Amino acid sequence: MLHDLRYGMRILRKNPTFALVAILALALGTGANAAIFQLVNALRLRSLPVEQPNELLSIGIDQHGKGRVGRGYPGRSIFTEPLWQEIRSQQQAFASLFAWGNGRWDLSAEGEAVPAFGFYVSGGFFDALGVHARLGRLLTELDDQKGCGSPGVVLSHGFWQARLGGHPAVIGQTIMLDRRPFQVIGVTPAGFFGVEVGRTFDVALPLCAEALLRGEQAGTGRRAVWWLDIMGRLKPGWTVERAQAQVAAISPGVFQATVAPTYSADWAKNYTSFTLTARPAGTGVSNLRSAYATQLWALLGATGLVLLLTCLNLANLMLARSTVRGQEVAVRLAIGASRRRVVRQMLSESVLLAGLGAVGGLLLARWISQTLVLFLNARGNRIFLDLTPDWRVFAFLATVTFFTCVLFGLSPALKATRRDVANAMQPGGRSSTEGHEALALRRGLVVVQVALSMVIVVGALLFGRTLKNLAAVDLGFDPDVVVVAVDLSRTAVRPEARRQTFAAIVTRLQQVPGVRHAAEALIVPLDGSDWNGRIVTGGAVQDGDAHFDEVGGNYFRVMGTPLLAGPTRRSRPS
Repeated sequence: MLHDLRYGMRILRKNPTFALVAILALALGTGANAAIFQLVNALRLRSLPVEQPNELLSIGIDQHGKGRVGRGYPGRSIFTEPLWQEIRSQQQAFASLFAWGNGRWDLSAEGEAVPAFGFYVSGGFFDALGVHARLGRLLTELDDQKGCGSPGVVLSHGFWQARLGGHPAVIGQTIMLDRRPFQVIGVTPAGFFGVEVGRTFDVALPLCAEALLRGEQAGTGRRAVWWLDIMGRLKPGWTVERAQAQVAAISPGVFQATVAPTYSADWAKNYTSFTLTARPAGTGVSNLRSAYATQLWALLGATGLVLLLTCLNLANLMLARSTVRGQEVAVRLAIGASRRRVVRQMLSESVLLAGLGAVGGLLLARWISQTLVLFLNARGNRIFLDLTPDWRVFAFLATVTFFTCVLFGLSPALKATRRDVANAMQPGGRSSTEGHEALALRRGLVVVQVALSMVIVVGALLFGRTLKNLAAVDLGFDPDVVVVAVDLSRTAVRPEARRQTFAAIVTRLQQVPGVRHAAEALIVPLDGSDWNGRIVTGGAVQDGDAHFDEVGGNYFRVMGTPLLAGPTRRSRPS
């Protein structure tokens, strides 16, 4: 085999143009497929970087199609802090149960805000995951006590390196979060990003600090504020089915004990009928999985077609080369080489091409996948995905390499060894039957190439037409607006003066040259936010959910939305 590979390398060196074109084509096709698979692997297949991730389960809520209260995402439920406390006190299936909620803070001591991202975690978060400190120690149950004041904080390894230069004396230092001092007690190991795929963290605080930092907006103790995820590690000997049965059994008591006083009778009835669920969470939880699952599979299918076209094109080229090398093959067969031996030698060239293309594809895949993640980040998100190649990526590449080698190398090799030796040995010798067979095979490959190309072209045209149609959809507002996000909670403006401050900002904006109108809005269209509630008329609650927004008096002029009835207000509503 080594002899065949060395011979194949000499043949490729004698045909550098063909070799370069083939390797580049395979690298592009293989790299595109590997890049999409890397994203699929990072989002759906890779296990969390924790101890025994297969023992982790995510707690969810089955609303039985009656969900008019609460908050959640496809495949993921969000809980209130009272729900978390009640579930923790009644559950029996988990050796450890933990909760976390996302947070964002200002690192600056004064002046311009410097954002930091992270989460509030229950005291058993790191112990349950089996994560050990890189420096110092991590949070424990003793840190997460009600009324904890300014507790210690834990930094991620990436934040420690980027913001603090990886200095080992960071333990005991103070950092500012929303203008409050917190002492650093530890640093997590490299590679640990949390349990939510697509999101990493800078700082981790205990749950008890949420009431201190969020003040009036805090969710701690409030039965109608949904902000926590819950996961747990199974007790030894317990199965997923047994855990599911246990949490379902405690559901009536848990929900009955946490009904919010603000819920109407029908909301409370629906709420108390919910059932807790437990499902495997070794790969973590994620909002991106449902958001981009269809797009990733469509991309993988499209890149697979491109790679198949590349293989067919190379098969045609290899078939043409095998025709040119007809006398060489005939000589080998005439002096005693078996057909199997010649096929293996010719396949060695295909193996080299496919292997070199796979190496180039692996390098290209990293760049393509990182570019796609950067594109998503450019839309205002902060997405983190671990794109380090693992055994799944290498197995995928090996499988793709094998099939590409077979697709473009086997048919030409088999065809080359079917020739009549006597005719092929003669100068320019080739039977008419062989010529017709070779021509028919090459024509068949071209037909398949054209058919697949048409599929891709038609798909691209339909996609382009869809984009054109989307651009022509009447949104009900003029999308040519500028959005400015203002958060006065991180300023010295007192809460009672914020309304006047916002009004002053709008007035100043209207004086800026080029600005026609300016207004305030709590929720901007298409930003993914939602505020639902209920409408009460005459003391009766109306059926169905109502969705709200809070806007300034000039809002509809800014958005270019015509009013079908009623006067347009110019001043801020009281």
